[in-house]
Amino acid sequence: MTPRLVMMAAVGVTALLLQTVVMPVFSVAGWRADLVTLTVVAFALADGPETGARYGFVAGLASDLLSGGSSLVGLTALVLLLVGDGVGRLRPYLAGTALAGEAAVAAGGGAVAFALYGVVALLLDLRQFTGTLVVQGTVASAVWNLVLGPVVCRPVAALSRRFALSDTPSATAGSPSRPW
Repeated sequence: MTPRLVMMAAVGVTALLLQTVVMPVFSVAGWRADLVTLTVVAFALADGPETGARYGFVAGLASDLLSGGSSLVGLTALVLLLVGDGVGRLRPYLAGTALAGEAAVAAGGGAVAFALYGVVALLLDLRQFTGTLVVQGTVASAVWNLVLGPVVCRPVAALSRRFALSDTPSATAGSPSRPW
């Protein structure tokens, strides 16, 4: 197993643990942050659509399996795969964005993820959401991700650069992948 895969697995497990153990304490009006979605957005911004989609699928599947059967297994995986791919495809247009740009993309990614999950759950008649709850959750997710986006995106981007593969676009051309 490569060091990069170990790092990505550690980030995913940490996000899942913090989301299930710590974040319920910090809920506001019943809504809490989705750290797994934030890590998907962070990897997609750092590495592009392929990594965002792959990491999103694995993180979403792990989140689905950890949910204890309260939702359809694979739905979060599909949603996070699409969000990771979409945010990764926006990456060339966001090169050099500042902290506010990362926060805005994180907010948008979180809002799209929640809205997509809620709409698909409504279409499949999973009885988890109503239209009102989907709208409330989308706004709450956007606000949470706006606040926490830079806190998650910056460290994940630094880890991604530190453990970059030599053939990824994030590695600079013409220089060795890692001198150490």
